[in-house]
Amino acid sequence: MALDLFVVLIYAAGMLVLGYYGMRRARTHEDYLVAGRNLGPSL
Repeated sequence: MALDLFVVLIYAAGMLVLGYYGMRRARTHEDYLVAGRNLGPSL
């Protein structure tokens, strides 16, 4: 039970960190919508 809670908390913390990082990288509304157009042709 404690392991499950730990995994969920680690996952939530990771999502918050990635969201904050993405928010800081997006300069404009268009950057946010199209990921700055730098994903490459494979995606």
